[in-house]
Amino acid sequence: MRFNSFQYIKAIGKETIKYMPLIGHYFQFANHIFVKRNWKEDQLSLKKSLEYTKKDNYNFIILPEGFVIDEDKIKESHEFSKERGLEKYNNILHPRIKGFELCFQELKEDMGHVYDLTLCLVGNSTYYTESSLFRGNLPKELHFHIKKVKTEDIDPEKFLKDSFKTKEQMIEKFKQTKSFGIPYNIKHCTYENWLVVLFWICNIILVSEFLFTSIFFRTYVLMIVGIYSILTYNGGIDGLERYLLDKN
Repeated sequence: MRFNSFQYIKAIGKETIKYMPLIGHYFQFANHIFVKRNWKEDQLSLKKSLEYTKKDNYNFIILPEGFVIDEDKIKESHEFSKERGLEKYNNILHPRIKGFELCFQELKEDMGHVYDLTLCLVGNSTYYTESSLFRGNLPKELHFHIKKVKTEDIDPEKFLKDSFKTKEQMIEKFKQTKSFGIPYNIKHCTYENWLVVLFWICNIILVSEFLFTSIFFRTYVLMIVGIYSILTYNGGIDGLERYLLDKN
């Protein structure tokens, strides 16, 4: 696994991210993988995308739950569990097994381990969503529990089900103790982190200034946004890249 190398990370996320301004364009340019949650379509596109990216030794981030968790999603999960005769979870959603199985089968020969990550947040809310970010309601602490598992020891379906059952128990305990119950390291913001924040604040101020004062800059921005929008709604920049690779 490559650490401190953000460019070697590929995330698998829902296709709606592709249509988000700026963030969606970045994800397309970085050739992240999008899924529609329609298995008939996703099975082919996911396999094809993995074939293009796995040869470059990327780290893949897979979110088997598939959703940002909130109260409504938990209620839907309870109904789903009742219909399928599954155990009811109050802190997580049941994972989507087919996608994980496909990713595992495609990648297992090129990876030695799977890193099973559990994230717990400490703050003023039970759930944090995209709207929490815009309201400035951010968690005060982020706690990560990471378990390293050899691929040779993994049966995909059993591993995923056992992992999520354990996560439910871990999170329930964490809610009471604010700890995973094991020694951990505390990472504080460094001056490099603050320099990054300062850079983006200055960047936003400068871009805003040029948008209000320069007609040439406004025209340039409108052209770029128009081109990206046309590409996005015609398969995306990532789709164009794969099309060109197929042609060659």
